[in-house]
Amino acid sequence: MRPGLLFSDRDLDLDALPVPDPTLVADLGLERVFDAMTRGDRLLDDVVRRVVPSPLSRTDAIRYRQATITDALAYPDVIRELYAIAVGAIDGERRVWGGKMRNAELVLDRAAEVIGLFLASFRSMRRIEAEHASAFTSPGFVAFFELIKTQLDDAWLAEADEHVSRLRTRTLQVSAHLGVGNRGTGYVLHRRPNAIQGWRGRLGREEHRQTVAVLLKDQNAMNMIGELRALAIAPTAGAVHETAQWVLAFFKVLRAELALLVGCLNLHEALGGADARVCMPDPSPDQEPVFSATGLYDPGLRLAIGGPVVGNDVVADGVRLVVVTGANGGGKSTFLRAVGLAQVMSQAGLFVAAERFASSLHSNVLTHFTREEDWAMERGKLHEELARLGDVLDACSPSSLVLLNESLSSTNEREGAEIARQVVSALVDRGVTVWFVTHNHRFAADLHQTATAGVRFLRAERGGDGDRPFHITEATPLATSHGMDLYRRIVSSS
Repeated sequence: MRPGLLFSDRDLDLDALPVPDPTLVADLGLERVFDAMTRGDRLLDDVVRRVVPSPLSRTDAIRYRQATITDALAYPDVIRELYAIAVGAIDGERRVWGGKMRNAELVLDRAAEVIGLFLASFRSMRRIEAEHASAFTSPGFVAFFELIKTQLDDAWLAEADEHVSRLRTRTLQVSAHLGVGNRGTGYVLHRRPNAIQGWRGRLGREEHRQTVAVLLKDQNAMNMIGELRALAIAPTAGAVHETAQWVLAFFKVLRAELALLVGCLNLHEALGGADARVCMPDPSPDQEPVFSATGLYDPGLRLAIGGPVVGNDVVADGVRLVVVTGANGGGKSTFLRAVGLAQVMSQAGLFVAAERFASSLHSNVLTHFTREEDWAMERGKLHEELARLGDVLDACSPSSLVLLNESLSSTNEREGAEIARQVVSALVDRGVTVWFVTHNHRFAADLHQTATAGVRFLRAERGGDGDRPFHITEATPLATSHGMDLYRRIVSSS
């Protein structure tokens, strides 16, 4: 059995997913998003940190997961109950004593006990399927509930209960043959026939029974009987144990896949629940770059302030380089984080913090944000910037998305402009999409003068009285970042 909630063609395998890049997590503020999704739950944290930063590479895979999450958002109580069932089944198995025992009889006892617990969990899932399956429309949940309905029907559950009951009460018989040296061979475990049978069951049957009495103090005889019991039970114990492990694996995958859905429910509630401005993005399979958004905002900022934030509209279809300039404190870095988070969440199949969002698929998202000075003085700030930039270049592929935030600001404007021009030109020529927030006016002005159709210039607005409306609009770069506004505000208030 396969849950199939997040993938149409495979199970979620957390061990196969890479560890998230700590630089990406720090630069985009993903930690705050993770906290909102997990609410301190370690199990949710293990799943969310692996799945969210791991991009899906096909539009059909993204839409499949989007449909599952849409169903989850519509019926949150059902999702949380299914998750509780999966968690309870796994915790119940862990609490059954004797997990490391190798004695065949103890292995059989434990496996039968575990399967009995799993059958109770299956019955709870059957109840949910009967009550709610008709409301779900996503391919993932439709297939999942059909699996529960057809493979875990009442007849199967009743038969499974009967088998488990026989295993627990040992209503079994053993047959064997004599082999070389009169040693037992060919042991087979059978059901013991009912003690009371009708005349049809006894007709023509002759029982030849021979009883051997063994004294309890005869240790050799008792050891021999123990060996015979072990030989008879071992094949069945192995089979029942493997069955229990197979069902346990199903519940572990189900728990992991439902954990992501519960994380999405938590994040949706934290962003405002039914009033949250979120949307399911439109992933584009086109080779040409696509990026357009309405009301795009940084979900981490909304989570931090606990209220509404300014959203921005942007269209950057057909361009591989977007340069963002404008007023200091105007929201440029926040806007860049919103772009990165939207791309990461979109390719994870999640909803996005926007009213509408469409973008191309990228192999990965790479970030280079400005850092504080290295007070240990192990290397200069420019050295540190270039070293991190080299790591970004090494990780790039032709379909990467690179976000540069005030990069190369640690040197003078002329040198910074020249280094930036060479780095950005090399990336764009290779097919990489670059978003660059910069205060280097020389770089922005030179680029604007020689710009082609593949470049888009955005600018953080400044109000007439020096206030910051935090709107990002398409506009040519200016030769100032309006730092005097901040100077006057800070000095006058001190």
